[in-house]
Amino acid sequence: MTVLITGASAGIGRGLAECYAKDGHELIVTARTERDLEALKLDLESRFGTVVHVYVSDLSAPGAAGALADTVLAAHPNITTLINNAGVGTFGEFGSTDLEAITSMMRLNMEALVVLTHRLLPSITAAKGTIVNLSSVAAFMPAPLMTTYHATKAFVQSFSRGLNFELRRTGVSVIAICPGATTSRFQAQAGMQNIKLVNSPKLPTADEVAKIAYRAINSRKAMYITGLFNRVQAHAVRFTPTSVVMRITEQLYRS
Repeated sequence: MTVLITGASAGIGRGLAECYAKDGHELIVTARTERDLEALKLDLESRFGTVVHVYVSDLSAPGAAGALADTVLAAHPNITTLINNAGVGTFGEFGSTDLEAITSMMRLNMEALVVLTHRLLPSITAAKGTIVNLSSVAAFMPAPLMTTYHATKAFVQSFSRGLNFELRRTGVSVIAICPGATTSRFQAQAGMQNIKLVNSPKLPTADEVAKIAYRAINSRKAMYITGLFNRVQAHAVRFTPTSVVMRITEQLYRS
């Protein structure tokens, strides 16, 4: 099995890379930072004896996902699993947030995911393989201060579930993994270090979430929400007025 993981240099992506390497899968890892990817390659190859291929790419750049697909498929035409893990957030009031930061996030969280899925689908279909898209519990609710980020994750969830049904007779599984708040670089990159929600000592680590996600992937669940609290939260939203949900999320996102 050959597995392509985006955003593999840190966080949940790195944790998933370790899970696949431990089970002996060949890995293709990509992210923006070559140093981190090379360190990951050295670590996984030395510990698990697996083969790790490194491709440096900033998937938030225009055209980057298509270029990565061209390069990777030329060298590895038999990819069986795609993990669309790369993602970022923007934090703050929409009108005060830099528009390029918002559009860059949209390219990474949605466009790159769709482009890679489309380009790698023939190879994955031939292998009756798996596509995993990292969504979020944020997909289930709109939220002030992270308006666009929540919207991108709602897109990922909807896209994943629709595509999974569309491909149901091909043997391909499309799985949406929906973590909640997790201890990772995400908060610092989004400028959320002082937010109540992300300063809880009870937040799971990225490695813990990755292990849970890996078990869900192997069970081929169409969608999996990690953590009991996150599952309760996601389902409770269906029975709660949207105005109430947004007031609650606004308080969670306040400093």
